[in-house]
Amino acid sequence: MHARSIALLDHKEDDYFDGCLDLLDSLLLENGFASTEDRLLIKRTPNAEEALNHIKSFNRIFHSQHNVRSKNRIKVKQTPFFRRNSSKK
Repeated sequence: MHARSIALLDHKEDDYFDGCLDLLDSLLLENGFASTEDRLLIKRTPNAEEALNHIKSFNRIFHSQHNVRSKNRIKVKQTPFFRRNSSKK
């Protein structure tokens, strides 16, 4: 299994993905199976171009994926897009 970013294309006022995202948050984040940074790999947007840009930006920086001491590690070619944006605060 390889690391992937996910883009959920949704209508502006649709709640179709709410239950799915809530389930992911409660099962994965709250139980320590994923980090908040992992959750940032999932982008929900009503804009197809924004969804495509999200996937392309991950594919540009992805290098490889390895399991180290039972933990999944992703190597990247540069600082991930979600860290670049959050460091400007």
